[in-house]
Amino acid sequence: MEIFSKKYDSFIERLSGILNSIKSIYDQLNSNYNNLEETRKIQEYLDLAIEVEDNILNEIGEDTLFDEKFINRFTYLVQRSDLKYRNEVIERFQNYIYQKGYLNPFLSREKDPNEARMENYVTIKNQASIDYFKDILINIDNALIHANENEKKKLITTKNNVLYNYKIIANLIKNNKNHKIDGRNRCIVFNQDEKLVADTYKEYAYSIINYCFYSILIKDDNLLENIELRCALDLLDKSEIFEVARSYHKAISSDPTFQTLSANNPNHEKITSIIKEYLEKYSKKEFVKK
Repeated sequence: MEIFSKKYDSFIERLSGILNSIKSIYDQLNSNYNNLEETRKIQEYLDLAIEVEDNILNEIGEDTLFDEKFINRFTYLVQRSDLKYRNEVIERFQNYIYQKGYLNPFLSREKDPNEARMENYVTIKNQASIDYFKDILINIDNALIHANENEKKKLITTKNNVLYNYKIIANLIKNNKNHKIDGRNRCIVFNQDEKLVADTYKEYAYSIINYCFYSILIKDDNLLENIELRCALDLLDKSEIFEVARSYHKAISSDPTFQTLSANNPNHEKITSIIKEYLEKYSKKEFVKK
Protein backbone atom coordinates (compact mmCIF):
# COMPACT_ATOMS: atom_id res chain seq x y z
CA MET A 1 0.00 0.00 0.00
CA GLU A 2 2.87 2.39 0.82
CA ILE A 3 4.48 1.88 -2.61
CA PHE A 4 1.12 2.38 -4.30
CA SER A 5 0.48 5.54 -2.26
CA LYS A 6 3.81 7.16 -3.05
CA LYS A 7 3.44 6.35 -6.73
CA TYR A 8 0.04 7.97 -7.14
CA ASP A 9 -0.06 10.70 -4.48
CA SER A 10 1.28 13.26 -6.96
CA PHE A 11 -1.53 12.38 -9.38
CA ILE A 12 -4.09 12.75 -6.60
CA GLU A 13 -2.66 16.11 -5.54
CA ARG A 14 -2.82 17.46 -9.09
CA LEU A 15 -6.28 16.04 -9.82
CA SER A 16 -7.86 17.19 -6.56
CA GLY A 17 -6.28 20.61 -7.00
CA ILE A 18 -7.78 21.16 -10.45
CA LEU A 19 -11.18 19.81 -9.28
CA ASN A 20 -11.09 22.36 -6.47
CA SER A 21 -10.27 25.11 -8.98
CA ILE A 22 -13.09 24.02 -11.30
CA LYS A 23 -15.57 24.29 -8.42
CA SER A 24 -14.31 27.78 -7.66
CA ILE A 25 -14.76 28.79 -11.31
CA TYR A 26 -18.33 27.47 -11.35
CA ASP A 27 -19.02 29.57 -8.24
CA GLN A 28 -17.69 32.61 -10.10
CA LEU A 29 -20.10 31.85 -12.95
CA ASN A 30 -22.93 31.80 -10.43
CA SER A 31 -21.89 35.14 -8.98
CA ASN A 32 -21.60 36.80 -12.39
CA TYR A 33 -24.62 35.23 -14.06
CA ASN A 34 -25.99 38.62 -15.22
CA ASN A 35 -22.67 39.96 -16.57
CA LEU A 36 -22.33 38.52 -20.07
CA GLU A 37 -18.80 39.77 -20.74
CA GLU A 38 -17.47 38.50 -17.42
CA THR A 39 -19.31 35.21 -17.88
CA ARG A 40 -17.64 34.73 -21.26
CA LYS A 41 -14.18 35.22 -19.71
CA ILE A 42 -14.92 32.90 -16.80
CA GLN A 43 -16.23 30.24 -19.22
CA GLU A 44 -12.92 30.37 -21.07
CA TYR A 45 -11.08 29.75 -17.78
CA LEU A 46 -13.44 26.89 -17.06
CA ASP A 47 -12.82 25.28 -20.45
CA LEU A 48 -9.06 25.45 -19.88
CA ALA A 49 -9.37 24.00 -16.37
CA ILE A 50 -11.49 21.09 -17.62
CA GLU A 51 -8.92 20.47 -20.35
CA VAL A 52 -6.24 20.20 -17.65
CA GLU A 53 -8.49 17.82 -15.71
CA ASP A 54 -8.95 15.64 -18.80
CA ASN A 55 -5.20 15.53 -19.37
CA ILE A 56 -4.57 14.42 -15.79
CA LEU A 57 -7.27 11.75 -16.02
CA ASN A 58 -5.66 10.46 -19.23
CA GLU A 59 -2.25 10.40 -17.55
CA ILE A 60 -3.59 8.36 -14.66
CA GLY A 61 -5.35 5.93 -17.00
CA GLU A 62 -8.55 3.96 -16.51
CA ASP A 63 -6.88 0.92 -14.96
CA THR A 64 -5.68 3.07 -12.07
CA LEU A 65 -8.78 5.28 -11.85
CA PHE A 66 -11.00 2.25 -11.36
CA ASP A 67 -8.63 0.62 -8.87
CA GLU A 68 -10.33 0.55 -5.48
CA LYS A 69 -7.04 1.33 -3.73
CA PHE A 70 -6.63 4.49 -5.80
CA ILE A 71 -10.24 5.59 -5.16
CA ASN A 72 -9.86 5.06 -1.42
CA ARG A 73 -6.50 6.83 -1.39
CA PHE A 74 -7.97 9.77 -3.27
CA THR A 75 -10.80 10.11 -0.75
CA TYR A 76 -8.44 9.72 2.20
CA LEU A 77 -6.03 12.42 1.04
CA VAL A 78 -8.69 14.90 -0.02
CA GLN A 79 -10.54 14.57 3.29
CA ARG A 80 -7.31 15.47 5.10
CA SER A 81 -6.27 18.25 2.74
CA ASP A 82 -6.73 22.00 3.11
CA LEU A 83 -8.79 22.26 -0.08
CA LYS A 84 -11.77 24.60 0.23
CA TYR A 85 -14.20 22.27 -1.54
CA ARG A 86 -13.17 18.87 -0.16
CA ASN A 87 -16.63 17.28 -0.19
CA GLU A 88 -17.47 18.63 -3.64
CA VAL A 89 -14.14 17.39 -5.06
CA ILE A 90 -14.77 13.89 -3.72
CA GLU A 91 -18.33 13.91 -5.06
CA ARG A 92 -17.27 14.97 -8.59
CA PHE A 93 -14.55 12.31 -8.68
CA GLN A 94 -16.74 9.51 -7.32
CA ASN A 95 -19.66 10.40 -9.63
CA TYR A 96 -17.28 10.38 -12.59
CA ILE A 97 -15.92 6.95 -11.73
CA TYR A 98 -19.40 5.53 -11.09
CA GLN A 99 -21.07 6.93 -14.20
CA LYS A 100 -18.16 6.18 -16.50
CA GLY A 101 -17.97 2.62 -15.21
CA TYR A 102 -21.65 2.00 -15.96
CA LEU A 103 -22.01 4.30 -18.98
CA ASN A 104 -23.04 1.40 -21.23
CA PRO A 105 -25.61 -0.96 -19.70
CA PHE A 106 -23.78 -4.23 -20.36
CA LEU A 107 -25.16 -7.36 -18.74
CA SER A 108 -23.30 -8.49 -15.67
CA ARG A 109 -20.83 -11.36 -16.09
CA GLU A 110 -21.06 -12.34 -12.44
CA LYS A 111 -21.75 -16.06 -12.02
CA ASP A 112 -23.65 -15.64 -8.78
CA PRO A 113 -27.29 -14.80 -9.74
CA ASN A 114 -27.78 -12.41 -6.82
CA GLU A 115 -24.59 -10.52 -7.53
CA ALA A 116 -25.42 -10.41 -11.25
CA ARG A 117 -28.87 -9.00 -10.55
CA MET A 118 -27.45 -6.37 -8.21
CA GLU A 119 -24.85 -5.29 -10.77
CA ASN A 120 -27.52 -5.11 -13.49
CA TYR A 121 -29.70 -3.06 -11.14
CA VAL A 122 -26.86 -0.60 -10.53
CA THR A 123 -26.21 -0.37 -14.27
CA ILE A 124 -29.87 0.37 -15.06
CA LYS A 125 -30.16 2.86 -12.19
CA ASN A 126 -27.17 4.71 -13.63
CA GLN A 127 -28.98 4.99 -16.96
CA ALA A 128 -32.02 6.43 -15.18
CA SER A 129 -29.82 8.91 -13.35
CA ILE A 130 -28.15 10.05 -16.56
CA ASP A 131 -31.52 10.45 -18.28
CA TYR A 132 -32.88 12.42 -15.34
CA PHE A 133 -30.01 14.89 -15.00
CA LYS A 134 -29.72 15.43 -18.75
CA ASP A 135 -33.42 16.29 -18.73
CA ILE A 136 -32.91 18.61 -15.74
CA LEU A 137 -30.39 20.62 -17.77
CA ILE A 138 -32.73 20.83 -20.78
CA ASN A 139 -35.66 21.95 -18.64
CA ILE A 140 -33.54 24.56 -16.88
CA ASP A 141 -32.48 26.02 -20.23
CA ASN A 142 -36.13 26.18 -21.28
CA ALA A 143 -37.15 27.81 -17.98
CA LEU A 144 -34.40 30.44 -18.30
CA ILE A 145 -36.07 31.87 -21.40
CA HIS A 146 -38.92 33.39 -19.37
CA ALA A 147 -37.30 33.57 -15.91
CA ASN A 148 -37.15 36.73 -13.81
CA GLU A 149 -33.91 37.79 -12.12
CA ASN A 150 -34.42 35.77 -8.93
CA GLU A 151 -35.47 32.69 -10.86
CA LYS A 152 -32.58 33.10 -13.29
CA LYS A 153 -30.02 33.13 -10.48
CA LYS A 154 -31.51 30.03 -8.89
CA LEU A 155 -31.74 28.15 -12.19
CA ILE A 156 -28.18 28.99 -13.27
CA THR A 157 -26.78 28.00 -9.88
CA THR A 158 -28.61 24.68 -10.03
CA LYS A 159 -27.44 24.08 -13.60
CA ASN A 160 -23.82 24.78 -12.71
CA ASN A 161 -24.03 22.52 -9.67
CA VAL A 162 -25.26 19.67 -11.88
CA LEU A 163 -22.52 20.33 -14.45
CA TYR A 164 -19.87 20.29 -11.72
CA ASN A 165 -21.17 17.25 -9.87
CA TYR A 166 -21.69 15.14 -12.98
CA LYS A 167 -18.81 15.46 -15.44
CA ILE A 168 -20.08 12.57 -17.59
CA ILE A 169 -23.45 14.26 -18.06
CA ALA A 170 -21.76 17.55 -18.95
CA ASN A 171 -19.78 15.67 -21.62
CA LEU A 172 -22.92 14.01 -23.00
CA ILE A 173 -24.74 17.33 -23.21
CA LYS A 174 -21.77 19.01 -24.88
CA ASN A 175 -21.27 16.27 -27.47
CA ASN A 176 -24.92 15.58 -28.25
CA LYS A 177 -27.04 18.68 -27.64
CA ASN A 178 -30.02 17.29 -29.55
CA HIS A 179 -30.08 14.02 -27.62
CA LYS A 180 -33.23 12.16 -26.72
CA ILE A 181 -33.87 10.41 -23.43
CA ASP A 182 -33.18 6.82 -24.42
CA GLY A 183 -31.83 5.07 -21.34
CA ARG A 184 -34.59 2.46 -21.24
CA ASN A 185 -34.10 1.60 -24.90
CA ARG A 186 -30.35 1.35 -24.39
CA CYS A 187 -30.89 -1.10 -21.54
CA ILE A 188 -33.15 -3.29 -23.70
CA VAL A 189 -30.69 -3.14 -26.62
CA PHE A 190 -28.00 -4.38 -24.22
CA ASN A 191 -30.29 -7.30 -23.31
CA GLN A 192 -31.15 -6.18 -19.80
CA ASP A 193 -34.26 -7.83 -18.35
CA GLU A 194 -37.26 -5.68 -19.31
CA LYS A 195 -39.03 -6.10 -15.98
CA LEU A 196 -35.89 -5.15 -14.05
CA VAL A 197 -35.48 -2.10 -16.29
CA ALA A 198 -39.09 -1.01 -15.69
CA ASP A 199 -38.92 -1.67 -11.94
CA THR A 200 -35.64 0.20 -11.56
CA TYR A 201 -36.82 3.21 -13.54
CA LYS A 202 -40.05 3.31 -11.53
CA GLU A 203 -38.19 3.08 -8.23
CA TYR A 204 -35.84 5.89 -9.22
CA ALA A 205 -38.62 8.13 -10.56
CA TYR A 206 -41.13 7.46 -7.77
CA SER A 207 -38.66 8.46 -5.04
CA ILE A 208 -38.17 11.84 -6.75
CA ILE A 209 -41.88 12.28 -7.43
CA ASN A 210 -42.85 11.61 -3.80
CA TYR A 211 -40.31 14.20 -2.66
CA CYS A 212 -41.62 16.71 -5.22
CA PHE A 213 -45.27 16.23 -4.21
CA TYR A 214 -44.50 17.04 -0.60
CA SER A 215 -42.08 19.90 -1.37
CA ILE A 216 -44.39 21.59 -3.88
CA LEU A 217 -47.27 21.50 -1.42
CA ILE A 218 -45.32 23.07 1.44
CA LYS A 219 -43.22 25.62 -0.48
CA ASP A 220 -44.30 28.80 -2.22
CA ASP A 221 -41.02 28.96 -4.13
CA ASN A 222 -41.10 25.58 -5.88
CA LEU A 223 -39.70 26.36 -9.32
CA LEU A 224 -37.00 23.70 -9.07
CA GLU A 225 -39.34 21.07 -7.66
CA ASN A 226 -41.69 21.62 -10.61
CA ILE A 227 -38.78 20.93 -12.96
CA GLU A 228 -37.73 17.88 -10.97
CA LEU A 229 -41.28 16.51 -11.08
CA ARG A 230 -41.45 16.88 -14.85
CA CYS A 231 -38.07 15.22 -15.32
CA ALA A 232 -39.06 12.30 -13.10
CA LEU A 233 -42.30 11.84 -15.04
CA ASP A 234 -40.26 11.82 -18.26
CA LEU A 235 -38.68 8.58 -17.04
CA LEU A 236 -42.04 6.78 -16.97
CA ASP A 237 -44.41 5.29 -19.52
CA LYS A 238 -48.15 6.01 -19.69
CA SER A 239 -49.26 3.20 -17.37
CA GLU A 240 -46.70 4.27 -14.77
CA ILE A 241 -47.88 7.89 -14.95
CA PHE A 242 -51.45 6.65 -14.43
CA GLU A 243 -50.15 4.90 -11.31
CA VAL A 244 -48.60 8.18 -10.15
CA ALA A 245 -51.95 9.93 -10.69
CA ARG A 246 -53.78 7.22 -8.70
CA SER A 247 -51.24 7.34 -5.88
CA TYR A 248 -51.46 11.11 -5.59
CA HIS A 249 -55.27 11.02 -5.59
CA LYS A 250 -55.19 8.33 -2.89
CA ALA A 251 -52.76 10.39 -0.80
CA ILE A 252 -54.85 13.57 -0.85
CA SER A 253 -58.00 11.53 -0.20
CA SER A 254 -56.88 9.30 2.67
CA ASP A 255 -53.51 10.47 4.04
CA PRO A 256 -54.12 13.06 6.81
CA THR A 257 -50.88 14.91 6.08
CA PHE A 258 -51.55 15.24 2.36
CA GLN A 259 -55.20 16.05 2.99
CA THR A 260 -54.17 18.98 5.16
CA LEU A 261 -51.43 20.18 2.83
CA SER A 262 -53.53 20.02 -0.34
CA ALA A 263 -56.69 21.65 1.02
CA ASN A 264 -57.20 25.12 -0.50
CA ASN A 265 -53.62 25.01 -1.73
CA PRO A 266 -52.98 26.42 -5.23
CA ASN A 267 -49.85 24.28 -5.45
CA HIS A 268 -52.10 21.23 -5.41
CA GLU A 269 -53.50 22.50 -8.71
CA LYS A 270 -49.94 22.79 -10.06
CA ILE A 271 -49.32 19.12 -9.36
CA THR A 272 -52.59 17.91 -10.88
CA SER A 273 -52.04 20.15 -13.90
CA ILE A 274 -48.59 18.68 -14.56
CA ILE A 275 -49.83 15.10 -14.22
CA LYS A 276 -52.78 15.84 -16.51
CA GLU A 277 -50.42 17.41 -19.05
CA TYR A 278 -48.31 14.25 -19.18
CA LEU A 279 -51.30 11.95 -19.50
CA GLU A 280 -52.66 14.07 -22.35
CA LYS A 281 -49.25 14.06 -24.02
CA TYR A 282 -49.24 10.26 -24.12
CA SER A 283 -52.82 10.20 -25.38
CA LYS A 284 -51.89 12.51 -28.26
CA LYS A 285 -48.93 10.28 -29.14
CA GLU A 286 -51.21 7.24 -29.30
CA PHE A 287 -53.73 9.14 -31.45
CA VAL A 288 -50.98 10.12 -33.90
CA LYS A 289 -49.81 6.49 -34.14
CA LYS A 290 -53.36 5.40 -35.04
